[in-house]
Order: sequence, then C-alpha cells, then structure tokens
Amino acid sequence: MDVTPLSPAQRAAPWLVPVAFAFATSGRFFALDSQSLPWLNAWKSFLAALDLAGLILVAWMASGAGRRPTDTSDRRALIALAGALAVLALALSALHPYFDRPELQAANLGGDRDDALIDAARRLLALEDPYAAPTYTRTPISPGPGWVLLNLIAGIPGLFPLLVPLHAALLTAVVARAGYGVGPTLLATLFCLGSAGFWENAYGSDLSALALALATCTVAAFSFRRHAGLHVLLPLLAGALATARLPLLLYPAWLGVLLWSLGDRRSGLVTAILGTATALLLHGIFGVLMSRAGPYPPFHLLDQGMLLFGPGGLAAGLAGLAAFALVAARQALTSVAAALWRQGLILLLAFGSISLAAIAAAGGRLDGIQDWTGYAIVALPSLVLARTLYARGDPSR
Repeated sequence: MDVTPLSPAQRAAPWLVPVAFAFATSGRFFALDSQSLPWLNAWKSFLAALDLAGLILVAWMASGAGRRPTDTSDRRALIALAGALAVLALALSALHPYFDRPELQAANLGGDRDDALIDAARRLLALEDPYAAPTYTRTPISPGPGWVLLNLIAGIPGLFPLLVPLHAALLTAVVARAGYGVGPTLLATLFCLGSAGFWENAYGSDLSALALALATCTVAAFSFRRHAGLHVLLPLLAGALATARLPLLLYPAWLGVLLWSLGDRRSGLVTAILGTATALLLHGIFGVLMSRAGPYPPFHLLDQGMLLFGPGGLAAGLAGLAAFALVAARQALTSVAAALWRQGLILLLAFGSISLAAIAAAGGRLDGIQDWTGYAIVALPSLVLARTLYARGDPSR
C-alpha cells in the first residue's frame, strides 16, 4: 500500500518523549559513587555507550527508516532480531546473578523487585500461597496473581532472565501476524536496549517484561478482536495483566475505551467488563479466599498512596485519569499506532503517581527518584512501537 511521506519534523517529533525516557532512566547510574566500587566506572561507560547507540538509532529512524520492508528485508530483520534476543538472553543470564549479590545492595545496584516475582511464582508452582511471606527486604510482594500465573517460569531457578526475551519474541510474533512485519519490533527493541533503565528492569525487575506484555496485548486486541475465540481470550489476558501492579487495575477499562473509540463498541464493552471482572476475581481469590495475617500484599501501594496523598489526592488522580479517558474516547482511532501512543501516555499518568509517591516518601533524595527508572519504563515500548508503526500504514484498512 502507498504510504504518505512524512516531513523531517513529523518523523522527529514523536521521538522527543521516548528519547527523554531513554536518558532519564539512566540518570541515577551516573550519580553513583565510584570510589567504593572501582569497576563501576567501566559499567558507567558501558551504559553511556548504550545511550549513545540509542540516540544514533533515533536519528537514523527519524531520517526515514519508516518504509514498509520487502520480504527480503523482513527476513533479514527476523535474523537480526533473533540474534539480538539471543545476545540479550545470554547477557541477562549473566547480569541477573551478578547484580543480585547481597554485597551490591549497599551500592543500590541490587533490589528485590525480581525476587518478588520469583518468590511468588516459586510458591505458586509448589501450590502454596504466593503471598505467604514478603521479600528478603521485608517488602510486600507487588506483582498480582494474574501476572504471576502468566510468568510461572520465573519460579524455575535460572529462568527469570529469559522473561524479557520471551516477551519480546511474543510481541514480534503478534506484530508480524497483524501484518506489520518484523521490522517495527526490531527497531523498537533496539531502541529500548539503548536505555540503561530498560536493562536494569530486565535483569533486576519484572517491569521491562510487563511493558512488552502490555504492548503485545494492545496490538493483539486491536488486530485480532474479531477472530473466533480471541474476543474472549484477549479480555481475559487483559484482566490477568491488570493484576501486575495496582494502577493497572484500570487497564481493561482503558483498553475498552480505545476499542470503543475505534468504532468497535461491542469489543470495547466486552474487554472493559470481562477484563475488569477477571482482574477483580483473581485478586478476590488470592486476597480473600486465602487466609493470611495482615493486608493483601499487592495492595500495599494503595496504603502508601493514602498515606502520602490522602483520599482527596487519590480521588483527584482517578478523576484525572477518567477525564483523560473520556477525552480520548471522543477522538476516533485510525490505527494500532495511535492506540499504542495513547496507551503510553495513560501509562505515564498511572505509573507517574507511583513515582511521585516514591520521590515524596524519600524526601526527593536519589533513592526515591530512582523509582522513576522503573515505572517510566512501563510506557517506553508502547511509545516507541507506536512510532515505528506510524509510517507502516494500517493493514486492516
């Protein structure tokens, strides 16, 4: 199909937000003290090279790498992506155990976000309550039951580092099956790998995998909503993803709004109602039916929000998200790329509240601002993939 050429300004403008995230998520690494850890200078240099590579990639893509690939270039893109994911899997398999060492906790290069999913999945595989105990830092486990069920392999020793490569491969398959080819996902993946924050949350957290999963679900919901059986399966998937973190409880409703604005009101209603019901049912089964001492761990972020912002602040935040959704619903969608762009923005609003809470709790110190590196990254793949799809046209039309 013919694709309307984009002006240089049109090509470059949508990269402003992703570029800002790619660099913002690297900031805390360069503020770390290198005196106590001499090898840290080499690690900083590596991260700087990553960000430089990401900037070069942005310049290349903005200059016109947006035409639909031929079959030959698509095969080459598939080979390149397979190689990149293989290298990524090997690198993460080395980085995860190295940076998970207890002695690195003092340098703030460790963390327990990966342990939260690993511990919950391990207990669930053993048919135990996944929230029976907090992590080794005594932090309540944040990943909800649906997200744990979707990533049970994380509970198998040594397989957690494979989550991001597997989710990236699944996103590639969905985008290619939707008619866009392999090229957009290859470029989006390479850009994400140019962000040090994406790497950190690939080997030290489940948030990079979650970011890819959200993009996958949205592309699938728009591209395959009329396929037999998938009109029910996809809302169930959206409901499972909605349990990953508390702010995502609104994800099925938001996805339904996007489908509604596309003109498919039936799919929008089914996704919003069935997806939300699935998320609430999963939380109910694990939070109410399973007896434990203390509150339900995945909802501990709500307690932090109430403490920092109070009921009025939380109500104002929800009202803002609702207003954004209503405005978006009044504007018709014309492509999956537009849906991904809107999704990236709503994720920034939803997860930005967590970042603000963490920063406020830490009094603005670096150990609070570092949470921005995790929660901002949830929006990055959706924003970048939207940009790589914009020049591809809409295969469904």
